[in-house]
Amino acid sequence: MPTLQEKALLVKLFYLNQQNSVAAVKEFRRMKKIRKGPMSPCALLKIIQEFETTRQLGILPGRGRKQISSSRVATAVVEAISQSPHGSMIVSVVSCVLDMPHSTVRKILRRILNFYPYKIKPVHLLQDGDSEVHTTFTLEFFTRMVVDVTWPWNILWSDEAHFCLNGYVSTHNCRIRAEENPHATQEQPLHPDKVTVWCGSTATFIIGPYFFEEITANGIQTCSVTGQR
Repeated sequence: MPTLQEKALLVKLFYLNQQNSVAAVKEFRRMKKIRKGPMSPCALLKIIQEFETTRQLGILPGRGRKQISSSRVATAVVEAISQSPHGSMIVSVVSCVLDMPHSTVRKILRRILNFYPYKIKPVHLLQDGDSEVHTTFTLEFFTRMVVDVTWPWNILWSDEAHFCLNGYVSTHNCRIRAEENPHATQEQPLHPDKVTVWCGSTATFIIGPYFFEEITANGIQTCSVTGQR
């Protein structure tokens, strides 16, 4: 939250930069030698509108959100955890219950209650008997290596991947570095046309890649690679 002095400087820079909020925020960050904060250009425009209406930068008496103690937040967190199947909580739930901004809830959770966000990692479901199969395979693998050290070189490692024909690229691990949030979007159809590609490799050679398609009544469609195909 910017101080009153910072708000005043931002308002001054706004008018000095021909009422350009983006230029004002960038100039403020340059002067303070910071990379981000204390607010976005949109938030500065709201302050300008309030300033031009009330001629004040501070919160008027009787206005603004009421302060809520961390004990109330802790109580809401405990209630959310008790109702969660994973023993966790959601920031939006606590924010809605206490009528608090998401940013305030996050700060209280992190700095006071020492709650941190974690991502649940999906893993393969193990069936009955999988542990014995894995153990048997491991012992057989090491036994064959004792007899022939080069035996693993003959193992064929294979996998398949699906590629969209419309040029879509997965952005799962993609990060865009910029001074401002570009608010960029990437349109993708619900069921895009894809092609399945299979490839195998050993220590000495590569098999493929092979592109799998099948002809149906609706035209050419892709198909998945299975152990029988």
